[in-house]
Amino acid sequence: MNKKTIFSFLIAAFLGQFSEGIFNIVCILLLTKLGSSYISIGYMFVLIMLPSVFIQPITGPLIDSKNKAKLSALLAFIRGIFIALIPIWKSFFGSSIMIIYVSIFVSYIMYHLLSSTNDSMMSELANGKNQKITEMIAAMQGALQVGLLSSALIAGFLTQIFNAYIPLVISAILYFASCILFLCVKKPFNKKATIQINYKNATRTYLDELKEAVFFLMRRKTALLMTALVIIPLPYFSSINTLLSPANVHLFNGNAFTMGLIDSFAGIGSLIATIAIVKIKVSKIMTKVILSLFLLGISTLLFPYSSYITIACFIYMIMGIFIGFIKIYSRDIVYKLIPENMVGRIFSLWTSLSLLCASFTSIINGYMASHYLKIAYLLLGIALVMVGIIYLYKLTKEHLNV
Repeated sequence: MNKKTIFSFLIAAFLGQFSEGIFNIVCILLLTKLGSSYISIGYMFVLIMLPSVFIQPITGPLIDSKNKAKLSALLAFIRGIFIALIPIWKSFFGSSIMIIYVSIFVSYIMYHLLSSTNDSMMSELANGKNQKITEMIAAMQGALQVGLLSSALIAGFLTQIFNAYIPLVISAILYFASCILFLCVKKPFNKKATIQINYKNATRTYLDELKEAVFFLMRRKTALLMTALVIIPLPYFSSINTLLSPANVHLFNGNAFTMGLIDSFAGIGSLIATIAIVKIKVSKIMTKVILSLFLLGISTLLFPYSSYITIACFIYMIMGIFIGFIKIYSRDIVYKLIPENMVGRIFSLWTSLSLLCASFTSIINGYMASHYLKIAYLLLGIALVMVGIIYLYKLTKEHLNV
């Protein structure tokens, strides 16, 4: 496998992730400006997450039945087209919330498929014999996170200086560049020609696996309780992302730049959590999760009462650190408690439930943001503390630590 192939793939993946950060922030800013209420942001996150629920049954068979590099190129191109649709429509017909929703829905179907395809490609690279390749991929994961952070800041800055449509054009161009780079990846990732997609069979298999996961967990109540922690991060992220734009406007008197700035600090917090976990001794994971739940709840309660943007950024970073801990440690618990042959099914079950919960919380918080913004943060923080209390009780009574 030559270096050109490796770098083409890694740079293409980086450009896609960077473009994603821009698109997400700009859509929130546009819907804040054009929407009649903040519930429009809630609808946005429903459109982001629901495609993943519906395409999960066919994702694996689709990826395995195609040349992964060419599939990624096609998905990146289609996503670029639908991102570009928003500024093109604006130029000819004016602003339209419906066009933004269509763009979000279609482009995130492409995004979910593209992410899974890239993960599969990266997995094949990581399993290679060349240790340098593995090291490069690990380094790239860090670079992807940094790209996502910086893109939020750049999107906010460009929107503030020009308008929201300029960064969307840049986002689309980056996806077109990503498409070209994926086409340079030729030798590896050939399709498995023997696989034929049958949506009906794939869906039946997917539902059967979810049923097996449910029966497995019902027989093991402790595993059920502890692995359920996997549900928490996604609804929390959807909630704070829905509430951030109205908080930026009404609580901090901020603009597009401060929106991107605050959002980037949550990513910085998650990056810090990832680095810290590598250094921290792996023991008493449940104790760390419970402590993170309490501290995340408290920091969420404090966030809407921040006096200055700098304080808001700092608290948002703290929130990012503790939700990062919960996200990583909850997955670690699954790997420790669940047999290897059941891990994928357990993750599928909890991911599906998490996506449904996140869709529900997005709508609720969109409504709350329009009428009871501080109360929304208050309820979110209290909910986290209550979950922490429940797990603390179970930990002391049933010795749940791993």
